[in-house]
Amino acid sequence: MSDRPHGSPYDRVQHVETAMAEVVDDPRFLPHLTLHEIETWVLADCARLGEVMGEPTAAAELLHIVSKEPSPELVDDGPMTAPSKRIMNSYPSYQKTIHGPLVIADTGLGSIRRCCPHADVWLTEIEARLAKPDDD
Repeated sequence: MSDRPHGSPYDRVQHVETAMAEVVDDPRFLPHLTLHEIETWVLADCARLGEVMGEPTAAAELLHIVSKEPSPELVDDGPMTAPSKRIMNSYPSYQKTIHGPLVIADTGLGSIRRCCPHADVWLTEIEARLAKPDDD
C-alpha cells in the first residue's frame, strides 16, 4: 500500500492486486479489491436500493452523485464521502450486511458489470479461467 501510485483509483487498485498476486504466487489466486467498497456495487442501482429501503425518493440524491462519475467505482473514497457513508447519509437505517446483498442480488451481475469496469475485468477473468480445461 505504501508504494501505490498517485494515479487513478483504477491504477492504485491494480497496483495493490498485482502486489497481492506476487506475494501469494499461485496462479489459482485472482485478487480483487472492490473499488472502493462493496457499496459501489449497491450504487450500481440506486433505484433498487430505494425499493429495498422502502424510501425511493432518497435514491434520487444518490443517483445524482453517481451520475457525476463515469462509474460508481469512482465515487469518492474519503472517510466521510465513501460510498457506504453516502448511502448511510441518505438511509440511516442501511445495514451493509443485510441491505447491501439484497440490492446486489436484485441488481444482478449484468448491471454491475456494465457500470463497474473493474468488477467486469475480474469477472471476465474468472469466466475465462473456468472455460479453460484443467491442466492437472
